[in-house]
Amino acid sequence: MPTLLDVALDAVIVMVTSAVDVLTLAALKLSGLPAHRVLGRGTVLGPRGSVT
Repeated sequence: MPTLLDVALDAVIVMVTSAVDVLTLAALKLSGLPAHRVLGRGTVLGPRGSVT
């Protein structure tokens, strides 16, 4: 993350993953950015081909 912030001072990090809460918190802490510049979006992914 420090490399990104060295070249893009106004960067916003967007995390798109199924473990969104954990990875977004990690990105927030590692980047040192304020919370409004680290966004997380995810969903619950089920097994492929499951029928409900």
